Amino acid sequence: MNKPVQHHYLPQGAYLRFFESPEKKGFVWMYERGRKPILVNIKNAAKERHLYSFLEEDGKYNTELESAFAEMEQIAIPVIKKLNNANRAMFLTTQEKSDLSWFLAMQFVRTPAFRNELKKIRIEFTKIYMRSLASNKKAFAQKLEAARKWKPSTPKVSVEDMQEFVFSDRYDVKITGGNNYFLKQVVKLGDRIWAAIMMKNVFILRTTSNYFITSDYPVNLISDPSADPFLSGGFLMAGVLVPIGSETALFFKNTQDFKDPNKKKKVFVDYYEITPERAEWINSVNISRAERFLFGASNDTKIKELFDKTTVPKRFYMDSPFFRKK
Repeated sequence: MNKPVQHHYLPQGAYLRFFESPEKKGFVWMYERGRKPILVNIKNAAKERHLYSFLEEDGKYNTELESAFAEMEQIAIPVIKKLNNANRAMFLTTQEKSDLSWFLAMQFVRTPAFRNELKKIRIEFTKIYMRSLASNKKAFAQKLEAARKWKPSTPKVSVEDMQEFVFSDRYDVKITGGNNYFLKQVVKLGDRIWAAIMMKNVFILRTTSNYFITSDYPVNLISDPSADPFLSGGFLMAGVLVPIGSETALFFKNTQDFKDPNKKKKVFVDYYEITPERAEWINSVNISRAERFLFGASNDTKIKELFDKTTVPKRFYMDSPFFRKK
């Protein structure tokens, strides 16, 4: 029998510990909509059972991906610690920026919220494809005939009935491969996001008057107002905002003077001490984009009130003429 394994989607040593409560070492305050904040042990926060486990053919779980994440986290810890301790502009080596970028890229894609949205997008695309196919009766009839030859057990229904069924909402889409398929997609996406982050300039944002909070969806994209509105989405064109500690956040901004980071020995990291109002805005971004939980060093009534007014955000929107109401 498989032994239950708990995997953290917010790493303990590489992330949550930098939001540790001054009241109690090894603990953070956890917020949930509609409930009172509670002080929880970091070991018990932000985790789910077998979150990164692959299911082998023999039915046993493979936890190699979790081991790879743990190794990545250990490599990133010194860089994140250095940035949290910074009190002025500084330099990172190219390797340090690469380690940090990889950590943040994987942090974006490894959360349960992101994986659930990935599933929704895949299912939505499948339904759009099926409705597009069903809208052409002749092509749809040919596909049905091919399906019956490939799989004789395919129900023998008329093309018209099958068209009506496809355009209804009386069915679910099951993705072959299940959890294994989405874990593979997560790793592939992480590679692309790493490259986009590496191309950006890095800024340290330090607050001394507020505590930054984080969430179960901590890496946030901020649209660049100077970018083409049709191209401003995604990591390539947007800025990246992420709190990395109670007093420190990072912002990655597109540069107009791009140079291949792999050809530079050092990377300049600028430093700003921000106003309380700006720190509150950064917290509001994390509050509005959280899936279920916030984590922070303090029990803040204002943050709790703001969080209770939010709902789980719709992160991706797909437009299709096959789903528009007439």
